[in-house]
Amino acid sequence: QYSENNGQTWLQAINTTSNNSYLQNYNLDQSRWYRVNVISNEGCGTVTTAPIEIFVFDNFIPGQIISDQDICIGDTPTDLVLSNPSYGGNPSTTDTYQWQYNNNGIWQDASLNANLSNYNPGPIGQSSEYRLQIENDCFSDSVNTNSVEIIVNPLPASIDILGPENVCLNASDVLYTLSHYDSTFTNMNYLWYVSPMGQNTFIGVNY
Repeated sequence: QYSENNGQTWLQAINTTSNNSYLQNYNLDQSRWYRVNVISNEGCGTVTTAPIEIFVFDNFIPGQIISDQDICIGDTPTDLVLSNPSYGGNPSTTDTYQWQYNNNGIWQDASLNANLSNYNPGPIGQSSEYRLQIENDCFSDSVNTNSVEIIVNPLPASIDILGPENVCLNASDVLYTLSHYDSTFTNMNYLWYVSPMGQNTFIGVNY
């Protein structure tokens, strides 16, 4: 027999046999109590066992990690963190973690200090996505969080200033340009410096 209301009412379990074992071959969707009525074939009465409780845990939902970042090549990003905890599964066990990174469309396990709820890949030289793989005892397969992207931006390239080195006094139409530059100003800004004659200081101007 089984009960879904803490033993207040009992129902006959399906697929029962006269054997001393019971195969529960259907999916449980909530916690239940079970008990067995032991009935004498000689008409000597019935004995009921003490009930046992089968706990059915909620589906395991992985948490969320943060966050997308933009860094310069060779810099160290801030830690990637499991910001929202996972939900469901077996609450009496400890989840296991494995951080992964996307290598040209293939997710691979990170190796260094990659088994905690936070992770730092250290200085990196190329953009990549990261995610956290979480395993709970209730499930045979690991589940994945959302992914975040760390974008690695290049350092400014070495460039030259193009323009005349000798000009007439009070000339106001002298133009200086860069040998190459980001015309959209999306990735780079440029700060020109001018040094007054005879001084070793530079005054910066944004253009």
